[in-house]
Amino acid sequence: MAIAGVNSFFLILLYSASRDELTAALDSYGALGTLFTVTVIFFLSLIGMRVLVGWINKKRQHDLLRKKVKYSILLTLIISAYFYVSYSAKVYKRLFDKRRASVIAKIEPAYMLAYGTKADSLTYQEYTLLMEVTGWFPELPSSSTNISYLYAYDGFLPDYTFRLTYEVPLEEEIELIHNDNGSFDQSRSFEIVDGRKVVTYSEGRS
Repeated sequence: MAIAGVNSFFLILLYSASRDELTAALDSYGALGTLFTVTVIFFLSLIGMRVLVGWINKKRQHDLLRKKVKYSILLTLIISAYFYVSYSAKVYKRLFDKRRASVIAKIEPAYMLAYGTKADSLTYQEYTLLMEVTGWFPELPSSSTNISYLYAYDGFLPDYTFRLTYEVPLEEEIELIHNDNGSFDQSRSFEIVDGRKVVTYSEGRS
């Protein structure tokens, strides 16, 4: 149990080191997800170690204590390997991704619902960082400029609103969308302003 507990502590520590103002603002459920993940890993490690210790005892191998500790550590690291790599990569990006500081400076609270954020005048490179952090912001053409978004959500209920505006050259093809499916709606439209297409995308649930 001590090995599994120490492993859980280091995973939580590594995850905490990967978070900053940006992830706190856009990934509000990340901490709960990580807590669930670490708890699952903890119990999987305990089950795996119990099975492993039973097998070692059954084999009546010499130097049982050393073998139990060695194999238990190895099993725990194998179970946790993906998350060590994933969290380490996030720590690296937090420390060395130059886009983060400029994006954090542009993000402001959005008071439309209980929680939310917004940002204006984002570059395409800055917006791709938001896509990476959230995992669900829609992809945009690489020619997009002057990008703005607003994301507001209830937190308790599934209600949310997401709005996105950006500019693209006239030759950029834009697919128009208009879906109104009861509690969920989604739309994309554009207008031509000063020789460029100004695109508006929105989706929401109420």
